[in-house]
Amino acid sequence: MVNGANHNDYNTDWTEDDFQQWGDTWPGPKYCNRNRDQKDSIRLSAEDQRRTGLFIINSFMRYHVGGETQFAAYWNGVGALPKAACPLGIGPCDERIVLTVQKGGASLTLVQRFDQSNSLKLNALKRAITFSGFDDEVRCGMPADVTDDWGSLPLLRCDPKSLPDFGYGSYTGLASIADHVKLVWSKPATNAPKREVSIVEDITGISAKGFDSLTFRIAVVRPMGQEVEVTLTDTAGKSHTVDASNFSDALYNAPRRKKGGTTPKEEDLPMLDDPTDAPYANGEVKILLNMVAI
Repeated sequence: MVNGANHNDYNTDWTEDDFQQWGDTWPGPKYCNRNRDQKDSIRLSAEDQRRTGLFIINSFMRYHVGGETQFAAYWNGVGALPKAACPLGIGPCDERIVLTVQKGGASLTLVQRFDQSNSLKLNALKRAITFSGFDDEVRCGMPADVTDDWGSLPLLRCDPKSLPDFGYGSYTGLASIADHVKLVWSKPATNAPKREVSIVEDITGISAKGFDSLTFRIAVVRPMGQEVEVTLTDTAGKSHTVDASNFSDALYNAPRRKKGGTTPKEEDLPMLDDPTDAPYANGEVKILLNMVAI
């Protein structure tokens, strides 16, 4: 999925912008308009979009059809996009193109789904999952009737209730028909201690041998300064923690690179509210569950 793209820019002879017909009536900020003076647009220019297509389309065919192995790293999820495929030729830009690699059989171990009534207590391994510090947690199953051609979402079936903090259906809120859990927690007051919330999955006895990635999906429905820290602990009690924002832009409400360089870590995105997220704070824009692959 190419964030900020529109199919017309992959054609050299297409004179209209599909989004413009909705420009005056679409709810929420006009973040899909492409005007040079608009600061909150997530759109790619026609030239930058064709940069993505030159690599994505050609490398896909050359690797999956032609068997040219020099593109294997990217299409197996372990290589970054080349700079030439990035806006203005400046990389990295992996936040612009979401690549999902599906594995099956012995190449996959499923740890958690939320499709069962006891999914807030037990994971797919029949071991405990524990939520701590949240104000509320609600399990939402996958509806039997899925989206229509215009992207209207069916009413989600959430147990034991629907949460007012999330939009349901229409053009607002969390856009997902996959089973998931909705979590609510309160931001601490100014100068208050950091709010500690956690999800702990018991995967005791599961070997990581032969696996190279841990993946999960997440969406932040209301923009606020926050980080997701992922910790793995082995049977010897040794632990290591990484920041999810180093591997995904899922914590942001618009595709962007994490700030770095000379910026102090404690002042880095996404730990501070970013002013460019302000137009999305009222929930008028659908937020998608995005993959974090570590």
